[in-house]
Amino acid sequence: MNKKQSTIIKGLAILMIVLYHEQYNLASLIYLIERGEGPLSYFERIAGLISQDAINIIPFLYYLGFGAVGVFFILSGLGLAIKYSKEKLTLRKYLKQIIKLLIPYFIAIPVTFIINYALQYLWLQSGIISQMPQPFEIYTPNQYIESYLVFTRWFSDRLALNFVGTWWFVGIILQFYLLFPLLFNISKKLGPKNFLIITLLISFIYRAIVAYATNSSPVGIQGAELLYFINFPARLPEFAFGIYLASNQGILKYRYITLFGLLLFMGGLILSTTTIGLAFNDFLLGLGLLLILFKLANWIKGLKFNIFEILGKYSYQIYLYHEPALKMIAKIVFPDIF
Repeated sequence: MNKKQSTIIKGLAILMIVLYHEQYNLASLIYLIERGEGPLSYFERIAGLISQDAINIIPFLYYLGFGAVGVFFILSGLGLAIKYSKEKLTLRKYLKQIIKLLIPYFIAIPVTFIINYALQYLWLQSGIISQMPQPFEIYTPNQYIESYLVFTRWFSDRLALNFVGTWWFVGIILQFYLLFPLLFNISKKLGPKNFLIITLLISFIYRAIVAYATNSSPVGIQGAELLYFINFPARLPEFAFGIYLASNQGILKYRYITLFGLLLFMGGLILSTTTIGLAFNDFLLGLGLLLILFKLANWIKGLKFNIFEILGKYSYQIYLYHEPALKMIAKIVFPDIF
Protein backbone atom coordinates (compact mmCIF):
# COMPACT_ATOMS: atom_id res chain seq x y z
CA MET A 1 0.00 0.00 0.00
CA ASN A 2 1.59 3.24 -1.11
CA LYS A 3 0.99 6.71 0.33
CA LYS A 4 -1.57 7.65 -2.32
CA GLN A 5 -3.63 4.51 -1.68
CA SER A 6 -3.47 5.11 2.06
CA THR A 7 -4.61 8.73 1.62
CA ILE A 8 -7.56 7.71 -0.57
CA ILE A 9 -8.58 5.07 1.97
CA LYS A 10 -8.52 7.76 4.66
CA GLY A 11 -10.74 9.91 2.44
CA LEU A 12 -13.26 7.12 1.99
CA ALA A 13 -13.16 6.27 5.70
CA ILE A 14 -13.65 9.86 6.91
CA LEU A 15 -16.63 10.24 4.58
CA MET A 16 -18.15 7.11 6.13
CA ILE A 17 -17.57 8.50 9.63
CA VAL A 18 -19.18 11.84 8.76
CA LEU A 19 -22.21 10.05 7.27
CA TYR A 20 -22.39 7.79 10.33
CA HIS A 21 -22.67 10.81 12.60
CA GLU A 22 -25.21 12.39 10.23
CA GLN A 23 -27.29 9.22 10.53
CA TYR A 24 -28.06 10.19 14.13
CA ASN A 25 -29.75 13.32 12.78
CA LEU A 26 -31.62 11.54 10.00
CA ALA A 27 -32.90 8.60 11.99
CA SER A 28 -32.18 9.21 15.68
CA LEU A 29 -31.23 5.84 17.24
CA ILE A 30 -33.51 3.46 15.33
CA TYR A 31 -30.72 1.75 13.34
CA LEU A 32 -28.33 1.29 16.25
CA ILE A 33 -27.76 -2.22 17.52
CA GLU A 34 -29.18 -2.82 20.98
CA ARG A 35 -26.68 -4.49 23.27
CA GLY A 36 -27.04 -8.28 23.01
CA GLU A 37 -30.23 -8.25 20.92
CA GLY A 38 -28.97 -10.99 18.58
CA PRO A 39 -28.59 -11.06 14.78
CA LEU A 40 -32.06 -12.40 13.95
CA SER A 41 -33.84 -9.74 16.01
CA TYR A 42 -31.65 -6.94 14.68
CA PHE A 43 -31.83 -7.79 10.98
CA GLU A 44 -35.56 -8.50 11.24
CA ARG A 45 -36.02 -5.03 12.73
CA ILE A 46 -33.92 -3.39 10.00
CA ALA A 47 -35.71 -5.34 7.25
CA GLY A 48 -39.03 -4.14 8.68
CA LEU A 49 -37.91 -0.49 8.54
CA ILE A 50 -36.68 -0.82 4.96
CA SER A 51 -39.86 -2.63 3.87
CA GLN A 52 -41.91 0.31 5.16
CA ASP A 53 -39.98 2.69 2.90
CA ALA A 54 -37.02 1.77 0.70
CA ILE A 55 -35.44 5.17 1.42
CA ASN A 56 -34.69 3.88 4.92
CA ILE A 57 -31.80 1.87 3.52
CA ILE A 58 -29.81 5.13 3.19
CA PRO A 59 -29.48 5.95 6.92
CA PHE A 60 -28.85 2.24 7.56
CA LEU A 61 -25.89 2.32 5.15
CA TYR A 62 -24.72 5.51 6.85
CA TYR A 63 -24.88 3.68 10.18
CA LEU A 64 -22.51 0.98 8.92
CA GLY A 65 -19.83 3.67 8.80
CA PHE A 66 -19.24 3.19 12.54
CA GLY A 67 -16.70 0.52 11.59
CA ALA A 68 -14.57 3.06 9.68
CA VAL A 69 -12.81 4.36 12.80
CA GLY A 70 -10.97 1.01 12.97
CA VAL A 71 -9.47 1.78 9.56
CA PHE A 72 -7.74 4.83 11.04
CA PHE A 73 -6.27 2.77 13.89
CA ILE A 74 -4.86 0.30 11.35
CA LEU A 75 -3.46 3.03 9.11
CA SER A 76 -1.93 4.82 12.10
CA GLY A 77 -0.04 1.69 13.13
CA LEU A 78 0.92 1.02 9.52
CA GLY A 79 2.16 4.54 8.85
CA LEU A 80 4.25 4.78 12.00
CA ALA A 81 5.76 1.30 11.50
CA ILE A 82 6.69 1.97 7.88
CA LYS A 83 8.24 5.33 8.73
CA TYR A 84 10.33 4.06 11.63
CA SER A 85 11.38 0.90 9.84
CA LYS A 86 13.28 3.19 7.49
CA GLU A 87 14.60 5.72 10.00
CA LYS A 88 15.61 5.73 13.64
CA LEU A 89 12.96 6.73 16.16
CA THR A 90 14.64 9.42 18.24
CA LEU A 91 13.13 11.33 21.15
CA ARG A 92 12.94 14.45 18.98
CA LYS A 93 11.03 12.64 16.22
CA TYR A 94 8.83 10.94 18.80
CA LEU A 95 7.83 14.27 20.35
CA LYS A 96 7.35 15.85 16.93
CA GLN A 97 4.93 13.04 16.01
CA ILE A 98 2.85 13.70 19.12
CA ILE A 99 2.91 17.47 18.54
CA LYS A 100 1.57 16.93 15.00
CA LEU A 101 -1.38 15.15 16.60
CA LEU A 102 -2.02 17.64 19.40
CA ILE A 103 -1.51 21.06 17.77
CA PRO A 104 -4.49 20.75 15.35
CA TYR A 105 -6.58 19.49 18.27
CA PHE A 106 -5.59 22.39 20.54
CA ILE A 107 -6.41 24.85 17.74
CA ALA A 108 -9.75 23.14 17.12
CA ILE A 109 -10.95 23.77 20.68
CA PRO A 110 -11.27 27.59 20.49
CA VAL A 111 -12.16 27.51 16.77
CA THR A 112 -15.00 25.07 17.45
CA PHE A 113 -16.18 27.30 20.29
CA ILE A 114 -16.29 30.30 17.93
CA ILE A 115 -17.88 28.42 15.01
CA ASN A 116 -20.62 26.89 17.12
CA TYR A 117 -21.43 30.19 18.81
CA ALA A 118 -21.61 31.90 15.40
CA LEU A 119 -23.95 29.18 14.16
CA GLN A 120 -26.23 29.93 17.10
CA TYR A 121 -26.75 33.35 15.50
CA LEU A 122 -27.79 31.69 12.24
CA TRP A 123 -30.18 29.50 14.25
CA LEU A 124 -31.61 32.68 15.73
CA GLN A 125 -32.08 34.21 12.26
CA SER A 126 -33.72 30.99 11.04
CA GLY A 127 -36.14 30.87 13.95
CA ILE A 128 -34.73 27.64 15.37
CA ILE A 129 -34.04 29.41 18.67
CA SER A 130 -35.75 32.50 20.07
CA GLN A 131 -32.77 34.13 21.78
CA MET A 132 -28.99 33.95 21.69
CA PRO A 133 -27.44 31.85 24.46
CA GLN A 134 -24.60 33.19 26.55
CA PRO A 135 -21.22 31.83 25.35
CA PHE A 136 -20.72 29.56 28.36
CA GLU A 137 -24.27 28.19 28.14
CA ILE A 138 -23.01 26.16 25.17
CA TYR A 139 -19.74 25.02 26.69
CA THR A 140 -18.86 25.54 30.34
CA PRO A 141 -15.42 26.91 31.34
CA ASN A 142 -14.61 23.51 32.88
CA GLN A 143 -15.34 21.71 29.61
CA TYR A 144 -13.13 24.16 27.78
CA ILE A 145 -10.20 23.72 30.17
CA GLU A 146 -10.57 19.95 30.51
CA SER A 147 -10.43 19.54 26.75
CA TYR A 148 -6.85 20.84 26.75
CA LEU A 149 -5.91 18.15 29.28
CA VAL A 150 -6.20 15.37 26.71
CA PHE A 151 -5.27 12.61 29.15
CA THR A 152 -8.42 13.33 31.20
CA ARG A 153 -10.36 11.61 28.41
CA TRP A 154 -8.95 8.31 29.66
CA PHE A 155 -10.73 8.25 33.00
CA SER A 156 -14.50 8.65 32.63
CA ASP A 157 -17.27 8.57 30.05
CA ARG A 158 -18.04 12.23 30.67
CA LEU A 159 -14.45 13.30 30.11
CA ALA A 160 -13.98 10.96 27.14
CA LEU A 161 -16.92 12.63 25.38
CA ASN A 162 -16.20 16.11 26.75
CA PHE A 163 -16.73 19.29 24.66
CA VAL A 164 -17.24 17.44 21.36
CA GLY A 165 -18.26 13.80 21.79
CA THR A 166 -16.47 12.56 18.68
CA TRP A 167 -13.14 13.75 20.08
CA TRP A 168 -12.84 10.58 22.18
CA PHE A 169 -10.67 9.42 19.25
CA VAL A 170 -7.99 11.99 20.14
CA GLY A 171 -7.66 10.50 23.64
CA ILE A 172 -7.10 6.95 22.44
CA ILE A 173 -4.88 7.77 19.46
CA LEU A 174 -2.64 9.74 21.84
CA GLN A 175 -2.34 6.57 23.95
CA PHE A 176 -1.17 4.66 20.87
CA TYR A 177 1.33 7.34 19.92
CA LEU A 178 2.76 7.25 23.43
CA LEU A 179 2.90 3.44 23.40
CA PHE A 180 4.21 3.07 19.85
CA PRO A 181 7.96 2.88 20.69
CA LEU A 182 7.28 0.07 23.17
CA LEU A 183 4.90 -1.80 20.84
CA PHE A 184 7.24 -1.40 17.88
CA ASN A 185 10.23 -2.74 19.82
CA ILE A 186 8.21 -5.71 21.07
CA SER A 187 7.13 -6.40 17.49
CA LYS A 188 10.74 -6.44 16.31
CA LYS A 189 11.83 -8.75 19.15
CA LEU A 190 8.96 -11.23 18.87
CA GLY A 191 8.48 -10.99 15.14
CA PRO A 192 5.39 -9.36 13.52
CA LYS A 193 3.33 -12.58 13.46
CA ASN A 194 3.93 -13.53 17.11
CA PHE A 195 3.40 -9.90 18.15
CA LEU A 196 0.05 -9.79 16.37
CA ILE A 197 -1.14 -13.10 17.86
CA ILE A 198 -0.23 -12.05 21.41
CA THR A 199 -1.87 -8.62 21.11
CA LEU A 200 -5.02 -10.19 19.66
CA LEU A 201 -5.25 -12.64 22.57
CA ILE A 202 -4.68 -9.93 25.19
CA SER A 203 -7.26 -7.60 23.67
CA PHE A 204 -9.91 -10.25 23.01
CA ILE A 205 -9.67 -11.49 26.62
CA TYR A 206 -9.87 -7.91 27.89
CA ARG A 207 -12.89 -7.13 25.72
CA ALA A 208 -14.69 -10.34 26.70
CA ILE A 209 -14.24 -9.58 30.40
CA VAL A 210 -15.42 -6.00 29.93
CA ALA A 211 -18.44 -7.08 27.88
CA TYR A 212 -19.63 -9.48 30.59
CA ALA A 213 -18.54 -7.63 33.72
CA THR A 214 -19.67 -4.09 32.83
CA ASN A 215 -22.37 -2.27 30.89
CA SER A 216 -19.77 -0.83 28.55
CA SER A 217 -20.09 -1.44 24.82
CA PRO A 218 -18.19 -0.31 21.72
CA VAL A 219 -19.04 2.69 19.56
CA GLY A 220 -22.15 2.03 17.48
CA ILE A 221 -24.05 0.07 20.14
CA GLN A 222 -27.12 1.79 21.56
CA GLY A 223 -27.34 3.23 25.05
CA ALA A 224 -24.11 1.85 26.44
CA GLU A 225 -21.18 3.26 28.39
CA LEU A 226 -18.13 3.56 26.14
CA LEU A 227 -15.11 4.13 28.35
CA TYR A 228 -13.66 0.61 28.53
CA PHE A 229 -14.00 0.19 24.79
CA ILE A 230 -12.33 3.48 23.84
CA ASN A 231 -9.06 2.92 25.68
CA PHE A 232 -6.01 1.27 24.12
CA PRO A 233 -6.48 -2.39 25.23
CA ALA A 234 -9.83 -2.50 23.42
CA ARG A 235 -8.53 -1.14 20.10
CA LEU A 236 -5.07 -2.69 20.24
CA PRO A 237 -5.84 -5.34 17.56
CA GLU A 238 -6.34 -2.74 14.83
CA PHE A 239 -3.24 -0.71 15.72
CA ALA A 240 -1.18 -3.89 16.12
CA PHE A 241 -2.41 -5.20 12.78
CA GLY A 242 -1.19 -1.98 11.19
CA ILE A 243 2.28 -2.62 12.63
CA TYR A 244 2.09 -6.21 11.35
CA LEU A 245 0.93 -5.09 7.91
CA ALA A 246 3.95 -2.81 7.51
CA SER A 247 6.18 -5.85 6.94
CA ASN A 248 3.53 -8.15 5.41
CA GLN A 249 1.84 -6.08 2.71
CA GLY A 250 1.92 -9.04 0.37
CA ILE A 251 -1.35 -10.24 1.91
CA LEU A 252 -3.12 -7.34 0.17
CA LYS A 253 -2.33 -8.98 -3.20
CA TYR A 254 -4.30 -12.15 -2.49
CA ARG A 255 -6.83 -12.78 -5.25
CA TYR A 256 -9.94 -12.91 -3.09
CA ILE A 257 -8.87 -10.38 -0.47
CA THR A 258 -11.85 -8.08 -1.15
CA LEU A 259 -14.34 -10.92 -0.75
CA PHE A 260 -12.54 -11.89 2.43
CA GLY A 261 -12.86 -8.29 3.63
CA LEU A 262 -16.60 -8.31 2.92
CA LEU A 263 -17.02 -11.54 4.90
CA LEU A 264 -15.02 -10.11 7.80
CA PHE A 265 -17.12 -6.95 7.82
CA MET A 266 -20.39 -8.90 7.75
CA GLY A 267 -19.06 -11.15 10.51
CA GLY A 268 -18.14 -8.11 12.59
CA LEU A 269 -21.63 -6.66 12.14
CA ILE A 270 -23.27 -9.94 13.20
CA LEU A 271 -20.98 -10.27 16.22
CA SER A 272 -21.87 -6.70 17.22
CA THR A 273 -25.38 -7.93 18.01
CA THR A 274 -24.17 -10.46 20.63
CA THR A 275 -22.49 -9.91 23.99
CA ILE A 276 -19.61 -12.35 23.42
CA GLY A 277 -19.19 -10.93 19.92
CA LEU A 278 -18.13 -7.60 21.41
CA ALA A 279 -14.77 -9.24 22.09
CA PHE A 280 -14.07 -9.41 18.36
CA ASN A 281 -16.47 -7.14 16.44
CA ASP A 282 -14.39 -3.96 16.10
CA PHE A 283 -11.33 -5.78 14.78
CA LEU A 284 -13.35 -7.65 12.14
CA LEU A 285 -15.21 -4.48 11.13
CA GLY A 286 -12.03 -2.41 10.85
CA LEU A 287 -9.97 -5.04 9.02
CA GLY A 288 -12.81 -6.03 6.72
CA LEU A 289 -13.52 -2.43 5.80
CA LEU A 290 -9.82 -1.71 5.19
CA LEU A 291 -9.64 -4.56 2.66
CA ILE A 292 -12.80 -3.35 0.92
CA LEU A 293 -11.60 0.26 0.79
CA PHE A 294 -8.18 -0.88 -0.45
CA LYS A 295 -9.91 -2.31 -3.53
CA LEU A 296 -11.97 0.85 -4.01
CA ALA A 297 -8.83 2.97 -3.68
CA ASN A 298 -7.18 0.99 -6.47
CA TRP A 299 -10.18 1.64 -8.72
CA ILE A 300 -10.29 5.40 -8.19
CA LYS A 301 -6.60 6.28 -7.69
CA GLY A 302 -6.20 7.18 -11.37
CA LEU A 303 -8.82 9.94 -11.37
CA LYS A 304 -7.46 13.34 -12.42
CA PHE A 305 -9.44 15.13 -9.73
CA ASN A 306 -9.64 12.73 -6.83
CA ILE A 307 -11.88 14.19 -4.14
CA PHE A 308 -11.15 11.24 -1.88
CA GLU A 309 -7.43 11.99 -1.92
CA ILE A 310 -8.22 15.56 -0.84
CA LEU A 311 -10.55 14.30 1.89
CA GLY A 312 -7.87 11.87 3.04
CA LYS A 313 -5.20 14.57 3.17
CA TYR A 314 -7.36 16.63 5.54
CA SER A 315 -9.16 13.72 7.24
CA TYR A 316 -7.93 14.63 10.73
CA GLN A 317 -9.10 18.22 10.37
CA ILE A 318 -12.46 17.04 9.01
CA TYR A 319 -12.79 14.72 11.97
CA LEU A 320 -12.09 17.52 14.42
CA TYR A 321 -14.48 20.08 12.90
CA HIS A 322 -17.42 18.17 11.42
CA GLU A 323 -19.31 17.77 14.71
CA PRO A 324 -21.38 19.54 15.90
CA ALA A 325 -21.01 22.22 13.19
CA LEU A 326 -22.31 19.90 10.45
CA LYS A 327 -25.36 19.05 12.54
CA MET A 328 -26.13 22.72 13.19
CA ILE A 329 -25.74 23.67 9.52
CA ALA A 330 -27.90 20.73 8.41
CA LYS A 331 -30.69 21.89 10.70
CA ILE A 332 -30.69 25.27 8.99
CA VAL A 333 -30.66 23.82 5.48
CA PHE A 334 -33.12 20.98 6.12
CA PRO A 335 -35.36 22.16 8.99
CA ASP A 336 -38.11 19.64 8.19
CA ILE A 337 -35.72 16.68 8.52
CA PHE A 338 -33.63 17.79 11.46
